[in-house]
Amino acid sequence: MLNKLKSTKKAERFSTRRMESLSDGVFGFAMTLLVLNIVVPTITSIKTDSQLWQALVDQQRGIISFVIAFFILAAMWSLHVRQFEKLDNVDRRFLFINNVRLLVAILVAFSTSIAANYEQLVLARMILPINFLLLAIVSTWQWYYAINAKPPLISDMTESEKRMHKIRAVWFIVFAIIVVAAARFIGELAFAIFILMPLVVKLTAREEKVRETTE
Repeated sequence: MLNKLKSTKKAERFSTRRMESLSDGVFGFAMTLLVLNIVVPTITSIKTDSQLWQALVDQQRGIISFVIAFFILAAMWSLHVRQFEKLDNVDRRFLFINNVRLLVAILVAFSTSIAANYEQLVLARMILPINFLLLAIVSTWQWYYAINAKPPLISDMTESEKRMHKIRAVWFIVFAIIVVAAARFIGELAFAIFILMPLVVKLTAREEKVRETTE
C-alpha cells in the first residue's frame, strides 16, 4: 500500500514543456489583442494629411495605453520565463495556479480597452493597474508555491536565494499597490514608478550578501 501511494505521488509530477507552450501562446495572443484598441480613422472622413495627423493625435490615449500594456505583458512574460528556468517539474496545483495567472494576464487586453475608452472616469484609469496588481499577486503566489512545495519543485536553489526571491516578490506587490493609488490621479503613467524597481532589487541583493557574511 505504501509503495502504491508513493508511485501515485510520483505520477503527479509533470514536465513543464506543455505548460510553457500554453503560457507563451496566451501571453503572445494577449499582447497581439492589445493593438485592436487603437481605432483606425474612417477613410471617408480623412481628406488631407493634416486631418489624418489630427485623427492619429486623437488616438494618443489609446496608443499610450497600448504601449504601456504591451510592455506590462512583456515584463510579466519575461518574469514567467525566468521563473520556469528554475523549475524541475510541476504538479496539479501549480498547473491550476498557472491557469489563473494566464486568465488574469489575458484580461489586460480588456482592461486596456476600458482605460482607453473611458479615460475621464476614475475607475477606468485604475482598472489596468488593478489588473496588474492581481497579476503580480498571482505570480507571487505561484512562485511561493514552487519554492515551498513538498517535495520541492525547485532543487538547485539555496535558502538564501529563496529568501531573496521572496523579498523581491513582496516589493513587487508593494510597487503595484503604489501604482494603483497613483493611477487615480495620473492614469497609466503611474507605471513609471516601476523605474525604481531595479534599485530595490539591487539593494535587496546587497542586503542578502551582508546577511550571508554575518551568518
